[in-house]
This record gives sequence, C-alpha cells and structure tokens, in this order.
Amino acid sequence: MLNNKIKILSILSIILILLTSQLHTPTILANEKNIKELEDISKEIINWKKSELEISSDEHLLSNHFLKNAGLSSGDWFPLGIGRLGYEDNYDAYLAMVDENIAERYKNENKLDRVKATEWQRVSLAILAMGGDPTTVGPHQSIDLIADGTYNRSKTMDIGKQGINGLTWGLLTLDSMRYKVPKDAADSREDIIERILTKQLEDGGFSLKVPPSDADITGMTLQALAPYYNSEKKYNYTREIDNQEREVRVRDVIDEALDYLTYEKLESTESIVQVIVALTALHIDPLSKNYGSDDQNLFEMLKAYQLEDGGFMHSETYDEENPTAKPDESNSMASEQALYAITSMLRYYQGARSLYDFREDMSAELTANIRNIENDIKHITDETDNETLNEIYENYLDIPPEERSYVSNYALLSDALIDAGVQVEIEPYDESMEINSSGKGTVTHLMDDANKRQKKTIFTNADAKRTDKVVKEKSTEYEAEVVTLINILETAENKSDYQTELTLLRDKKKEIDALKEKVKEIDQLIMKELYPFETITTQDEAVVQEIQDQYNTLTPYDQTNIQNYEDVKKAETQINNLKRAKLIKIIGAILVIALVSYLIYRHKKRKSEKLKQKMLDEN
Repeated sequence: MLNNKIKILSILSIILILLTSQLHTPTILANEKNIKELEDISKEIINWKKSELEISSDEHLLSNHFLKNAGLSSGDWFPLGIGRLGYEDNYDAYLAMVDENIAERYKNENKLDRVKATEWQRVSLAILAMGGDPTTVGPHQSIDLIADGTYNRSKTMDIGKQGINGLTWGLLTLDSMRYKVPKDAADSREDIIERILTKQLEDGGFSLKVPPSDADITGMTLQALAPYYNSEKKYNYTREIDNQEREVRVRDVIDEALDYLTYEKLESTESIVQVIVALTALHIDPLSKNYGSDDQNLFEMLKAYQLEDGGFMHSETYDEENPTAKPDESNSMASEQALYAITSMLRYYQGARSLYDFREDMSAELTANIRNIENDIKHITDETDNETLNEIYENYLDIPPEERSYVSNYALLSDALIDAGVQVEIEPYDESMEINSSGKGTVTHLMDDANKRQKKTIFTNADAKRTDKVVKEKSTEYEAEVVTLINILETAENKSDYQTELTLLRDKKKEIDALKEKVKEIDQLIMKELYPFETITTQDEAVVQEIQDQYNTLTPYDQTNIQNYEDVKKAETQINNLKRAKLIKIIGAILVIALVSYLIYRHKKRKSEKLKQKMLDEN
C-alpha cells in the first residue's frame, strides 16, 4: 500500500512539473501568415514615423531631422527597433551623430544626467543595435558608456537612485554583450541582481516606486532577469516591501512575476509590449493564450492599438500618467515600443538571439545541440530513469554556460533531477556571463526582402554632389549629413580622389560647430542676464538688444534651437512697459510742476492785483 502511495505521489509530482513547466516548453505557434503580418506591421510603423517627420517612405528615417536627437530618448528607440530588425537605413549616420552628441554632452558636469543611469543604458543599447560599440564612443573613441552607466555608475551616483529602472536596464545593458565587470567596479552583476530581487512586491510583480505592481515595470524586470532563469544559485535577502527574509533562485521570482501577469489586465500598448518582450526573452510564445485576455493572445491585443495611419496609440482612454498621449491618436512612444515588440517576436520565431542579446548568432551546431536537449527534456516522464536524466544533464552542461539560458525548458529537467535526488550544479553566473570587454553589436536581417547593409568603401559621384549641396548651407540643419559624408570619405578606398571634398566637409563641420557654440552662448546669455525674469529693469535693454541682434544673424532653422527665446520678447515688452511708465511719470511730473507753477503764478498775480487795487483805493 505504501509503495502504491509513493508511486501515486511520484506521478502527481511529475504531472505538476509538467504543468508548471509548460510555459517554458519551446512551442512555436506562429505560421507564415503571422510572420508576414509581423513584417508588414513593422514597415507600417516605420513609414508612420517617416510621415510624421515629413520624410517620404523611400527615404531613410535616420536622416537630418531625426538624427539631431541621436543619444536622446526621442532619438534612440526607433534605431533600436530598426537595428534589431535589420531594416535598411542609415546606420552609419546615427553612429556618427551619436558620437558628436554624446561627446558634447560629456562636457557638462553631470555628463548625460545627474541622476538617471538609464541615459547611458538606453543609448548603449541603441548603439549596439546600429552595429556600434558603446565602449568606444566619441570622435576620439574615449568614452566608455558601459563603464560609466552600469558597473561604475555608482562611483558618481547610485545606479538605483532613480528606482528599479536604473537597476533593470543596467543589468540588461551589462548582459547585452556579456560584458566583463572589473574586480574594482562599483557594482557587480550579483549586486545588481540581488537589489532587483529585493524590490519584488507581495503579489509577485514589480513597480517603479510603490504598490500596486505595474505590468510595464514587471515586464522590463523579467527581461533583465531572463538570462538567469536557469541558474540554480539561491539568493538570501530581505524583501523591502514586507521585510520578509527570502532564499530563492531567480527562477522562483520570475515564476511569481509571471503568475502575477497572467491575472493582470493590460490596458495600453506599452504594457502589452513589455510583456511580449519579456515572454520572448524567456522563450515563451506570445501567441499563447496564457497571457492574453478575452480569448485574445498578446499579439491580437497589440494589433487592436494600431491606427489606420500605421502608428500605435498609447491607450483608448486618457491616461493622467501619460498626458501627452492622446486617445485614438498615434503616439511616438507607443509606436517605437510596438516596433521593438514586433521585432522581438520575429527574432523569437526565426531562432535569433533575444532582443537585448547583441552577440553574434549562435552556430548551427550549437543551435542543434540546444534543440536536441530541449526535445530530450520534453519527453521526460515519471518512467525516466536516473541514468537517462544524468545523460540529459551532462549534455546540458556541455552547452557553454553563457548560452544555457537558451535551453528554454531546463526548469523541467532541474525539477526532475531534484526529485530523483541528483545534485544540480550551482553555476557562478557572475563569471560565466563575463565574455567581452568591448565589441560591436550584431545586425541580423530578419526580413526576406531586407537589403543587406554593406559597409560603404567608396565615395561616389552622388556623394560628391551631396557634398557640394551641404557645404553651401549656412546653418546646422545638415550637420548629420556632413558628419556622415566625412565618415564615409575618411574610410573610403578612393579617399585620395576626393581630398578637396574632404577639406570642404571638414571646414563645414568647423563652421557648424561654431554655429552650435554661438547658439549655446545665446542660450547662456539669456539664462544669465534675463533670469529671474521679475528683476528685469530698463538697464537690461542693451542686453536684450544684443541677444536680438545675435539671434537675427541666425537662419530660421538655427533660431528654433534657441531655448526660451520667447522670454527675450517678453523682456523687451516689459522694458518697453517700464520705459512707458517712466515716461508717463516724467510727463506727469512735468504737468504737476506746470500746474503748481501756474497756480503760484495765478496766486502772485492776484496778490499783485489786490495790492494795486489797494493802493488806488488809498489814493
């Protein structure tokens, strides 16, 4: 009887393992129709953004108007989506402009930001997506964004100062190329992971500040933790929300967060996006109904937010936390996030690395070994003997440690081994994840009709004509094109044939730099001399006139780069009002004096007349 009970319990245990691991079994639900639809939507989003910027659909999105924001939040997310998709565009122009812009921002005391580590992390990911190296940024390749924004960020400002965002995106960035962390770094991988775990809320989810849990933040956190899902290391920490002492694996925390997401209602494009990206990072098919609602999967839910113009709206109702996103109107943030969610799905279905893993694609041999192991694990039952389990486990351990996270259903094997009394290895992930000190991100062309981007090796006659055009411009409007042409020509095989053009372009770049400096000086003059605004007097008239004179020497395009110029006009109006008030006072004073003088005159005249009359009367 006892043996029967044990057998029944064993069977139930195996069934439980199968059920709890079902979400991580590598099952691809997409078909050719789904893939084509994903590709079409990605193009529609990019064309919507081009239309918004008044760029024709056959031109590059990464053009002058867009690239002036390279290195800023508004200029980095579309490059991330485009690069991970392998969509043909002007990657070199982005990399050239981001070098310029980051170097300029590094001249400030706080460099990219005083508090936000995500300023470094976001641009690092965008650079990798464009095929660049974030450890060698700037005209002299002297800026290391990975060091400054991740493992050494806390030497300047705590990487967690802005909340969980700095930690999760820091870990994502650190693992994007499996970067090595120096022994004297401010934060190690393990430090960051543990700090993230401490911020989990009681329902399993995560939020930016306080409860309740937030689907967006939970999704982002899972994306960061995903590479550690197969780790057997247990973390001992105190959870911040309730001071609960915990000893858990990353896998346990992820499963709790996934359980929270199965019951959470997703009511915005961004929420759906972050869950999609999280699922693909964890090798879970977004077409599964486990995380949808109303009998819709996440992809169907996401499509409901796309509008006829190709862009995506944030939400169907007004969101006070996102006041710039209007209901029923395409929104840039929602659209750029939808693009990289679509890209993450395409990468998942085509067997490419996950969205934020920028290393070279795995070899066919390694991919085949992983698939074979997954297949062996999938067929584990209560009848599987220890010898077979050990054999599967040995094959798993033959996979390089930094690649084991791609064995999607390892959790099932782990549970079966533990139930069988077999000891599983606790991998030192802080060591196995440290592969590269530097290196360029890999661009994978996912779409069949995507043109393969080739590194330009010659300077063409068309480039020469573009040079002739841009060097005649007298503003900073074509800075991105000038920087791009210089970059092409300096690496061109026929560089010697176009030395005149190179000289013209370099001179134009100096002229643009001088114009940018002039714009900055005008901005500084406004801030220094006209603030606080309430203290302006007529003595500031000369300064206001000086600012206006300098402003009028700029082209209309460069004038738009002057910050708060409307306050100069307000200052002029205030000075004119003060002068008018002063003039009125002077006129009033003159009138008072004239009136007083007249009254005195009248008084004296009357007195004199009375005196004369008296004298006449006496005579």
